[in-house]
Amino acid sequence: MPQSSPRFSTGSSSESRAARLLFSLKTKEKTSTSDLLGLVQCVDEFTRALVEGEALDLLTELELPQTLRLETLRRLSQGARPTPTPGELVRVERGSWNVEVLLPTAALVFILKQYIHPTVQQAWNESRLRERLVEFMREKAFGGARRKLEEKAIQAPRHGTVEVVAVEERASPSQSETVLEVRLEQRNIMAVRSSDPQLIDEFLRKLRGEEPFDR
Repeated sequence: MPQSSPRFSTGSSSESRAARLLFSLKTKEKTSTSDLLGLVQCVDEFTRALVEGEALDLLTELELPQTLRLETLRRLSQGARPTPTPGELVRVERGSWNVEVLLPTAALVFILKQYIHPTVQQAWNESRLRERLVEFMREKAFGGARRKLEEKAIQAPRHGTVEVVAVEERASPSQSETVLEVRLEQRNIMAVRSSDPQLIDEFLRKLRGEEPFDR
């Protein structure tokens, strides 16, 4: 009989940590198609970078052999990444564009279930691993989120015609939630108005993962 897939249960969502990412594009000129696509690309890449980095931290926390961690890293870097981005699109505001994405710890579970090494899946029923998983989700997840996003900004600051200029931590209404703002600015301006309904619809579809965009 085929083995059932492992369960990555962490308890209720109220017991787990989360990260709230605020992407703000301040515009001095009319917003272009390239500006909006660059913002979409930034949201996608920074969100994935944070989730994948936290997933690897979790593997380290579980004290798995280095060979298994390296194999998972290889799968993350070489595998076809799933869509949509593993997070909840909370809010999109026009004008000076603001995009808010909520990343629960369930996003880490999503990544692990996609890429984790089969040996780890087979061992997941061990109580020691379950206890460490729950501890990480409740107390440690996203603790180094700002550093990870700052590193991503250094590696890839430019996205089309917009550029990341700052990553800042904001006050959070909850101790279990980390709030970070990624600020972007226009660099090149093209004559396409953001009031174009077709452009707005395309932008929202890409953010929701309903259609792909060119990387």
